[in-house]
Amino acid sequence: MLLSSSSSPSFSPSARVPLPAPGPGPRGLAGWLLLPALALLAAPLYLLADAARTVHQLSQPGAWEQLASPAAPGYHPLLPSLLHFEILAGLVGFVVGVWAALAFFRRRASAPGRVIAFFGLALGLQGIGALWAGQLPVAWAAAATNPWRAAVPLALLCAVGVPYFLASRRVANTFIR
Repeated sequence: MLLSSSSSPSFSPSARVPLPAPGPGPRGLAGWLLLPALALLAAPLYLLADAARTVHQLSQPGAWEQLASPAAPGYHPLLPSLLHFEILAGLVGFVVGVWAALAFFRRRASAPGRVIAFFGLALGLQGIGALWAGQLPVAWAAAATNPWRAAVPLALLCAVGVPYFLASRRVANTFIR
């Protein structure tokens, strides 16, 4: 009786945080929304190109054997799985980025949530990759290959972009379809 659906409010795991109600004020893909628009155009393409570049490099004759053979110089047991992760992360990031971009440019009400999910996924995948790569001595050999280097701009993007998408009047007035 305590779990009766008629006496308790329903809970939906897909419930969204409500955006401010549309009203007077700025609307349209302008102002600060141009920055996420550029990111949503460029990021999925970059992720796909990066995955393709990794696959191309690994498909060169002898490249995989050089990285995955315990007898090879510079071999580390985590390296082959890290390379697989980077390829998969690039493909997943591309798909989620296109999914977010479609909603964004169609001005769907689901766009803010999708963009936030894409930003969070990108930061999460970068963090996992950086933690993983940090276990490899090769990753720290040169300052230019610091695995955390790409996570800083993504963290700043999330720190600024997520609150903007949650509280902006322009976002509430633009994404209403």
